[in-house]
Amino acid sequence: MLANDACKRGWCEQKDDRTVPVCGAGNFNSAQVAVQETPAGTLKTLAKPRSRYVCWHGIHGVWGYRFPGVYLRCTAGHTRAYPAVAPYLQSIPTGVQQKRPRRSIKEYDGSSRDKLRKDCQDIGREHRKTLLQQHRPSLSPGELQAKLHQCSMAAIRAELVQTGSKGALLTEADIDGLLADIEQQVLQEIQAELAALEHSEQQDQQRAVAMAEEHMHFLQSAGEEAVLCPVCRAAHLAQRHGRLVCPAEGWQLNLAAESLRLSDLKGRLAAAYEEHAVSGCSGQLQFHIEDIIGSSNLTCCCDTCQVLTVVL
Repeated sequence: MLANDACKRGWCEQKDDRTVPVCGAGNFNSAQVAVQETPAGTLKTLAKPRSRYVCWHGIHGVWGYRFPGVYLRCTAGHTRAYPAVAPYLQSIPTGVQQKRPRRSIKEYDGSSRDKLRKDCQDIGREHRKTLLQQHRPSLSPGELQAKLHQCSMAAIRAELVQTGSKGALLTEADIDGLLADIEQQVLQEIQAELAALEHSEQQDQQRAVAMAEEHMHFLQSAGEEAVLCPVCRAAHLAQRHGRLVCPAEGWQLNLAAESLRLSDLKGRLAAAYEEHAVSGCSGQLQFHIEDIIGSSNLTCCCDTCQVLTVVL
């Protein structure tokens, strides 16, 4: 590595026993291949001129020179070994800046336009999944539909603008036209999604009510004084010397400390089932014996709504 003679701050690279004019500070100078930058912003060799090519970053309008067997250098600061990049270079007239042509969406074939529309609709669907979870409890059906429509179209427009910046080269007119084409279909999808969601919620509510009725039947089937064990759902609980016992599971709870009877436990179980049903959750309560702060307790939980209640 050699310090650049022009600025004393940059560096030059050494390759094949020749100093290549690559300066980190942007200046071009070397001992054996002298290159300087002209006021017009192009490059000029002080020795024998070489062929002029557009840089492989020619989409930015940057120019470069070819030094056979050494390196390529352009005013934008890109460097590459010549043999590796030669296939990517094209000779163009000096002073002409190469630009990517902008084409309208009308020039796309039918399959490309259909794919673009499908991608837009997929973007809207993915965006609405998050919005439904976020706003469903707080907005009325009409407000929710308007919110979904507005945010879906905004998300699709943002994606189309970003796509245009990446190379699809969509004009504002293209974006507006595409949004107008798919807006009605997006609205129909939103209405169908809301209808399906409402139907699903009604089914969940019906299942919850049916489950609560089943639980109440479960509590009443054992008779007025007997209680079926909610943990194993097989044996009847027994009260012995002030303690609640499950003959099948073998667990015991102290009822004497709270002066409770089996009928009190049945009432608490019924209250737990009813409270869970009112919440609208379609999950099923599971009962367990857990040690809480040094004492055994009967608890119920639901994996769906994550509720946890201490029954006894």
